[in-house]
Amino acid sequence: MSEILYGDDAKDRILAGIDKVADTVKVTLGPKARTVVVENLYKSPSVLNDGVMIARSIRSDDPFEQLGISLIQQVANEAQMKAGDGTTTAAVLAQALSHASRKAVQEGADPVALKTNIDSVIGLVCDALMKMAVPVDDDMGILRQVASIAANNDSLLGGSIAEVYEQVGPRGVVTVERGHTLQTTHEFTEGLEIENGFLSPVMVTNHDRGICEMQNPYVLLISEPVANFHDLVPALEGAVKVGRPLLIIAPGLEGNALPNLLVNIMQGTVSVCFVKAPGWGQDQNAYLADIAALTGATVFEPSIHGSLREMTFTDYGGDASKVTATQTRTTIVNDAAPEGLEPYIEGLRTQAKDAEQEWDEQKIRSRIAKLTGGVAIIRVGGATETEVNERMERIDDALNATKAAIEDGIVVGGGLALFAAFHEVPTDTLLVARHIVLEALSRPTMQIAENAGIVLNEPDFGQASWCIDAIKGVGFNASTGELEDLFAAGVLDPVKVTISSLLTAASIAGLVLTTEAAVSVPKPDE
Repeated sequence: MSEILYGDDAKDRILAGIDKVADTVKVTLGPKARTVVVENLYKSPSVLNDGVMIARSIRSDDPFEQLGISLIQQVANEAQMKAGDGTTTAAVLAQALSHASRKAVQEGADPVALKTNIDSVIGLVCDALMKMAVPVDDDMGILRQVASIAANNDSLLGGSIAEVYEQVGPRGVVTVERGHTLQTTHEFTEGLEIENGFLSPVMVTNHDRGICEMQNPYVLLISEPVANFHDLVPALEGAVKVGRPLLIIAPGLEGNALPNLLVNIMQGTVSVCFVKAPGWGQDQNAYLADIAALTGATVFEPSIHGSLREMTFTDYGGDASKVTATQTRTTIVNDAAPEGLEPYIEGLRTQAKDAEQEWDEQKIRSRIAKLTGGVAIIRVGGATETEVNERMERIDDALNATKAAIEDGIVVGGGLALFAAFHEVPTDTLLVARHIVLEALSRPTMQIAENAGIVLNEPDFGQASWCIDAIKGVGFNASTGELEDLFAAGVLDPVKVTISSLLTAASIAGLVLTTEAAVSVPKPDE
């Protein structure tokens, strides 16, 4: 039988779950952060300072606490998917917003109206953050600072990542692998990244990182959706026969093709990753042609080439050295690019030059940049598996932060940008919501200070000195323990990460604010 809680009882238990996660991950925030040891049942423990990885490991026997835990895990996952970093900040903000808004409701505020007002204030803060953002362009000094901070203030890792991006360019792709030495090294190869990931989590091969990794796969490109599983059988049997995994890229899987393919993957019969072809219409055909040029494949067009059941890898299949697919992106690396790749790129350059519309020229040049930017492979070394895992998580955060900085620019770090943006919110509107947002925006900076062993005074509508000076760029530097110009000190954050953290936190806090009942559904064995 389902158990139901109402009103304050429901909120108390949900907030307890939120607190359990946020209180655990917040120790990893800032330059003097601590780590969290997470038990692994079948291998050595993991030592982590990555918010999303820690959050995913937390469970509760209390079903209502677990609801709160799942909500805050969603905050971390959303921040990770949207910006690749800022998961801990998002958890801290969500916790603060949830408690402050709950208190306001207990004092008589209408929860639905309050949620609307909070969203309005946060929207103004996000607009101000975008206006504050400073473009990075090709400033390797700034990229080094951003990467170092995201790597837990490891200047050596930050420098290596900046060097990597200097080589591959802003549109280049960087992947991370385990090395076989004590040192962390990197190398460059031909590669391409597409903005679609694996179709189903069943295709994940690395469950620790939630990704699909393939070594030396065949590549099959199809121009039309596949509706019949039997059409794929010859390709699947061919890949199994030679013991190689198979990457299939097509506009979609329809009919019985998807369920039957997933059943075969789950049974271990085949090793397949299906990725939906990026774009649509003529753009989709162009992207498939780009992938074909990189892998040596020929795009199979059923309307021209006949039935897929007659397809052979000799005629149509391509090759890749490695494929890595996440939920949102797929990276194809080919160490031995086909001879036809360079002429193909030259042909694209000619098309861009001859394009009549500026928009068409930009799209073609974007495709050229993806094909020529290449892929950098960082091989992470360490003395133990635990050390390698911890270093890989920090490098992953640093890579995501650096990429976000290149895309949208940077703002001052240490939580200070949140206060500087907050000063753009009119002081005479939405007073209760404004106070709640201010209280939440103070938490990242205060937690960074607390992790450094320093307690800052609570702000009262921004009257504390460390709030007032925010608009001037002066804030608390946890590395030195002083109030100083953080931008000049190189304490920087990608604006994309800051905004993503705030929006995902506000989304979950709003759900908690308007919750009036919680239902626990019994497990099948109960």
